[in-house]
Amino acid sequence: MSFKSWSFLFFFVVVFVVHHKLPERFRWVWLLLASYVFYMGSYPAYAILLASSTLLSYGFGLKIEQSLPEDKARWLALSISLQLSLLLCFKYLAFAIHTWNAWTPWSLPVWKWVLPVGISFYTFQALSYTIDVYRGDIPATRDLGRFALYISFFPQLVAGPIERASRILPQLKVFRGWDANLARRGLRLMLAGFFLKIFIADQIGVVVNPIFKSVAMVESPSLVLATMLFAFQIYSDFAGYSLIAIGAASTLGVRLTINFNRPYLATSVAEFWRRWHITLSTWFRDYVYISLGGNRVHVRRLYFNLFVVFALSGLWHGAKWTFVIWGVLHGMFMIVGHATQGLRQRFSALIGLDRFPRTVRVFQVFVTFVLVCLGWVFFRADNLDVAMYILFHLFDDWSLKAWMEAITRLYSLPFVLSCLSILGLWVFDAWTDNVDTEEAFARWPVVLRWCTYLLALLLLFFWGAFQKEPFFYFQF
Repeated sequence: MSFKSWSFLFFFVVVFVVHHKLPERFRWVWLLLASYVFYMGSYPAYAILLASSTLLSYGFGLKIEQSLPEDKARWLALSISLQLSLLLCFKYLAFAIHTWNAWTPWSLPVWKWVLPVGISFYTFQALSYTIDVYRGDIPATRDLGRFALYISFFPQLVAGPIERASRILPQLKVFRGWDANLARRGLRLMLAGFFLKIFIADQIGVVVNPIFKSVAMVESPSLVLATMLFAFQIYSDFAGYSLIAIGAASTLGVRLTINFNRPYLATSVAEFWRRWHITLSTWFRDYVYISLGGNRVHVRRLYFNLFVVFALSGLWHGAKWTFVIWGVLHGMFMIVGHATQGLRQRFSALIGLDRFPRTVRVFQVFVTFVLVCLGWVFFRADNLDVAMYILFHLFDDWSLKAWMEAITRLYSLPFVLSCLSILGLWVFDAWTDNVDTEEAFARWPVVLRWCTYLLALLLLFFWGAFQKEPFFYFQF
């Protein structure tokens, strides 16, 4: 069931009303039932996978806690192996067979099935629980029902945020009475999320999707504009989903983790990953990077750790070589950035740039954005041939005539609205950087707040792009 559907809005209203009418001790049962109904709306049979992942992590959590110290690692390894085997089988087996068939003379039959929605997200959430129990960070829970709700909670089930049991399980044990502030906060965030998705992301999609489908038919400036526009499309798409999820959970009395923090204001690729898809970045940091030794190792091992983490991050996003290369590219950006940090600082001091910190910051933001956009080419391209064509033809012809032809080709109401939206989004992010946006907005006069709500709704209904464009991260 997609957030961007009337069926979801009806479903959410029913869940919200019944949830707050039920006695508190029954609310978790209602939310668990609703979460499975929500998940089964896409492909009912795969609810078995969700239940299997839940039972595996619950059972192994208890077994790890009760085992002798010398046996805990073996139970953890078995738990991780079984959890990942489900993910590998349903998400990566066909990719592995295709790769084998392409590189060897012996062909294997390709297994085809529908990718279970959200399997990467709830698998990582289940893995974090068993690892935390093994490390002694949390006790194993005996409450199977609420643990099942933690794994399947519908707002963040199919595309995150990827939550930790230590943060969510305590909230699911006690549902307090009606909290008007939480409900208002949730509805505000949901409206902001729908605005980002329908008015900005899908509007941009109308412009850029045709270009990426026929890259050989357009001029270089069109490829440049499409790449830059896509950067904001995927940001608005995924940040929009996250805000809807956080908002929906808030109306039900559950606080989820903020997943984005103005990523295109980052001054380095490392900072970009502290601002982008924060729950996934911290997951890889806490469970992969630190396990490999983190930054407490020799510099060569540090670079190896960075390379492995980002290669795995790329593979996590999808069973395609374009995603792997995207991850590796970001890993290389991180390695080069770390290796040249001291040199860049000395050079900046030598020529006196450190006296102009704002100018330096603007330049760093620009360079980081360009590097991230180059990575997005691989992320968006359908295959490696398309990605390489785009990269090799980005700078073919930057004449004024070529740019005018590109703008003329793209000029349309969606293009104008996309450009205005991006400008507004970037100005808003810059204006509210290092500011608690929710708290600041709550201090606005009531009339001004309601005018903002009405303006957003009017823009949505009159100029929103309501074509069937799924959330980008649903494929992961």
